[in-house]
Amino acid sequence: KNNIIVTSQVVGRIKNIEYNIGESVSKNSRIISLTDSSGSYSFNKKRAKNALIQSKLSYEQTKISLEKAISDTDFAIRQTQRQADETKIQQRNSTEKLQIQQLEKQIEKTEYDYQTKLSADTTTVENFIHTVENLQKDVQLLYKDIKIATDKIVGTSDLYKSENDDFERIL
Repeated sequence: KNNIIVTSQVVGRIKNIEYNIGESVSKNSRIISLTDSSGSYSFNKKRAKNALIQSKLSYEQTKISLEKAISDTDFAIRQTQRQADETKIQQRNSTEKLQIQQLEKQIEKTEYDYQTKLSADTTTVENFIHTVENLQKDVQLLYKDIKIATDKIVGTSDLYKSENDDFERIL
């Protein structure tokens, strides 16, 4: 007869023997049932179940943490892009403000140059008018002198009628 030694990997008391002595046993059949006398099997089973539940919770927490990290990163990227866009706008505005300031200074200079030119032109026109008035007076004085000289020569007025009598006698 072949004797086979059967051992168990768990601690417990025999609860039931499934076969009678001499009966044939097929592969993977249950030969005996054990009771968990020390409670270690149910404790280990509960501990394994708890570990499984804890692993699932840990998995869910990790998944949620990763989703939050992805969402936070997306938000940070969008915020950074918005700040970069705002910085570009501020730089563009700053450049435009500088150009506006330069144009305003150029306008001020042009207005000053215009006022200076206007003042100089006004002075030139006033001087021209005085010169024309003086020339007019000079022409009037010359006209008077010519009229008097002509009158002295021709003797058309009573004042100078006899002025050239001596000269006319000689002629």
